[in-house]
Amino acid sequence: MIINTASVSGTAGDYGLSSYNAAKAGVINLTRSAAIENAQYGIRVNCVCPGAINTRAAQILGPGREDEFRRLQASVHPLGRMGEPEEIANTVFFLASDESSFITGEAIIIDGGVSAHTGFPSFLEMQKK
Repeated sequence: MIINTASVSGTAGDYGLSSYNAAKAGVINLTRSAAIENAQYGIRVNCVCPGAINTRAAQILGPGREDEFRRLQASVHPLGRMGEPEEIANTVFFLASDESSFITGEAIIIDGGVSAHTGFPSFLEMQKK
């Protein structure tokens, strides 16, 4: 089995990250193509697509403002927090196990619900006004 790492940013666009978005979208489609080309050999190919994960990225992307960066990232996740590295590792372990023996060619999004949102404002909140 092969497990690639892409990003939720490979499934939609981000401001100022067009090259990153294109590269991660390429990983997702490489995963799909490799999956169908190698299925006949019993090789499964999948990828994980993390959202904002609580890693050193906060130090790199927000030097001197790591806490502010983490709060901002947490605020856009419906679960109200960034993901933890262990949560991505658990998904990889699942994909590597026999428990996922019928899964191939998939991009597993692990983003705390970010991609479940259209980006439109809350119509429920607008009705309350």
